[in-house]
Amino acid sequence: MIHGKFILFVLTVFISFSGCKKEKLPSSETIDLTNELVVVIDRDFPGYFNFEGKNFGYSYDILKAYSDYVGLPLKFDYDNNSKKTLAEMGAHMMVFLSDHSIEEPYAVELFETNYVILTSKKQFRADGCKFTIDNLSLNEDINTIVSADFKLSSDYDELLDNESKSHIYIDHRDPLKQAQLLGLGEFDYMICEKSEAKLICSTVKNVRKVFDFESKNQINIVMSDENLPLMNDFNIWFSEYQKGSDFASLEFLYTQTAYAGNRPFQESKDQNKAISIYDDVMESIAVEYGYDWKLLAAMAYNESRFNPNVISNMGAKGLMQIMPIVAKQFNVSQEDIMDIDVNIMVATKLLDKMNEMLEFPSSTSESDRLKILMAGYNAGVGHVLDAMRLANKYGRDPNSWSDISYYLQNKTVDKYAYDDVVKSGVFRGSKETIAYVDKVVNRYNQYCLQVI
Repeated sequence: MIHGKFILFVLTVFISFSGCKKEKLPSSETIDLTNELVVVIDRDFPGYFNFEGKNFGYSYDILKAYSDYVGLPLKFDYDNNSKKTLAEMGAHMMVFLSDHSIEEPYAVELFETNYVILTSKKQFRADGCKFTIDNLSLNEDINTIVSADFKLSSDYDELLDNESKSHIYIDHRDPLKQAQLLGLGEFDYMICEKSEAKLICSTVKNVRKVFDFESKNQINIVMSDENLPLMNDFNIWFSEYQKGSDFASLEFLYTQTAYAGNRPFQESKDQNKAISIYDDVMESIAVEYGYDWKLLAAMAYNESRFNPNVISNMGAKGLMQIMPIVAKQFNVSQEDIMDIDVNIMVATKLLDKMNEMLEFPSSTSESDRLKILMAGYNAGVGHVLDAMRLANKYGRDPNSWSDISYYLQNKTVDKYAYDDVVKSGVFRGSKETIAYVDKVVNRYNQYCLQVI
């Protein structure tokens, strides 16, 4: 089991998004919120929880970013099924869940979500890697722990209607404690909201997702008509916030699928002088191959949040998320991939190999070179080479990231995907790759300002 202090440390570090400079977002007008931003929430609201006195959750972190922007503390008040108005409760906003998109004039949809089922690795193996809902509902020897908010969903009713014989334990808002018990084998399955599940899978070992319920739910905030200026201000802010790196980091935290290994990741103890506890290792390896170690640090942050024990659902491993097939190219065994020094070394050798394969002319700008390299690291150098050949064939610059990204995005179009210069076939991951390039470059720039 992972100790509480470590989980709190991980969560706190994960939501410290920007490195040196907070993004400045426009506001529509000055809003008078007195001395705090008050938000009403149901005590069993999904995607929001308190751990050792600190608040976490997807919707909470969005609202915390807004309260930081307007320069006021964020206060959450609990209210279960109250018929009072927001004004009567002394609140500015209410966060709630709906099974459909709402059309109220003073409402904003934050994100769409659904419920999922988690299990332990031991139970996963016992299921033979083939989970069905019958595993959960028809076996009287099965113990399932359920977040209380799941009772409000239609999926809960369907589960009970399915002649359920298993033992179902409904617990209130303590998903991390529930997940630790799951990992220890005290329960066979756990049902919780999706963003919580993905955070759990990054902080609690021996836990993985096995099932998604189909029903979609909307996480919304609503404001009263008395707060129209606040509504306008929030809408403008949220629209811009979604375009920035802070929101991208938040998306990574609550949408990245991974599970933790045996050792906790650790950041630097002195935030003013270093980036992570792996700085010395990265620097020594980077110097040998002629790279800036802060670039390796930016990659490690985006790949694993400096967690050397992450294994993705695609099999990528370690600090730098090295795929087994890549490790094999450099004669590294599967057992050695998770070693921190080896993992960083393989990543650096891969950058070096891609640099040779891409054959950048001396006229290529450092910005383009960096972005193209990062695209190759994320998508595979074969797809990048295809995009370069397409750019060259159709009269565009094969060493411009702008032109290469254009053809990466269009490698789902038959005209380009099946062109005779294309060797690696259709590429459907361009959105992820372009976002990855932006996030790594932005964080690298932050680290260059942060560490001299």
